[in-house]
Amino acid sequence: MRRPRSYDEESYDETEGEPRRRHRRHDAAQDETEHEPRRRRKPRYDDEESYDEETRSEDDSLLSDGEAFASDDEPGDSALVRRIRAIRRAMADVPSRTLLLIGGGITLVLIAVILVVVLIPKEPATPPVVAASETPVITSTPTPTPTPTPTVAPTPHPCATPLNFGMTADIVAEIQQRLIDLGYMDYPVVDGVEQVTTVYGSKTKNAIRTFQIKNNLESDGQCGVSTYDLLMSDQAKGYFISRNDEGDMVTKMQERLIQLGYLKTAATGYCGESTVLAVQKFQQKNGLDADGKAGQQTLKPLYSDQAIAADGTAAGSAASPSTPGGTATPGMTVSTATPAQSTATPNP
Repeated sequence: MRRPRSYDEESYDETEGEPRRRHRRHDAAQDETEHEPRRRRKPRYDDEESYDEETRSEDDSLLSDGEAFASDDEPGDSALVRRIRAIRRAMADVPSRTLLLIGGGITLVLIAVILVVVLIPKEPATPPVVAASETPVITSTPTPTPTPTPTVAPTPHPCATPLNFGMTADIVAEIQQRLIDLGYMDYPVVDGVEQVTTVYGSKTKNAIRTFQIKNNLESDGQCGVSTYDLLMSDQAKGYFISRNDEGDMVTKMQERLIQLGYLKTAATGYCGESTVLAVQKFQQKNGLDADGKAGQQTLKPLYSDQAIAADGTAAGSAASPSTPGGTATPGMTVSTATPAQSTATPNP
């Protein structure tokens, strides 16, 4: 049994084996200035020998601290202040090793709490559900759809499919009229009447071929897009007879030159050297440009009543073999009958 440390040996009861705490109290006879604080009890030791002088000096220091703590109490201090001071005095009684153990335990508990707080995953906070407010429905005014402009289909070309011998079409009558105006053919005769037709016959084909030759086109006798466009334009060249030409128009011109006395050979339908010389003589006699080419400026006076013959007299109009009456000018006539379109099937 450790013996409590005390400066009063009588405070230790040997018979009972328990230390008795004795408190020094104020002696009524002592003066108030001689008040002494209570002394700290002497710690208990198992044997008397272990209580040496070094331990006694340490106890003296503790006792002096206790006296200082006791001297801190003031009559006017509150209960809380006194309790705090009592705790301080009680802590001073606890050995330093015990204080270290208590402090270490508290530290370990705090570390454990911190680890638990940090390592335990937290559930994600659920965002508060906000009641959806009623969104006003905005009614937009529908934009009127523009009415598409109808696309007008382009008109197909009248000669997109080339016209050839034996074909029938309304556009043939227009082509024949243009060929007649340019001097490439005469009016076809249907039932004794001069009139254009809708039949693409041999005369129309020959006239188209001649037109293509005179205008530097491919001479196939077919009226395609390029031939039709040039034929109906202002750039179309009128018919004229020149060297090495042949055909019905050459035959008719030779017959007229024979009638006027400019050509002494028979009509062959071929414009050779003698025909060219006869044309030049006619042009000189009638005040024309003597180039030997029989164009519209030469053919019109050749078939007119004012044509001057080789002997210098007015020969009058000459009847064309293909024209029963009237003037024999290609593409022109003095007949009072108006050319009419017919759907008969002659051989124009």
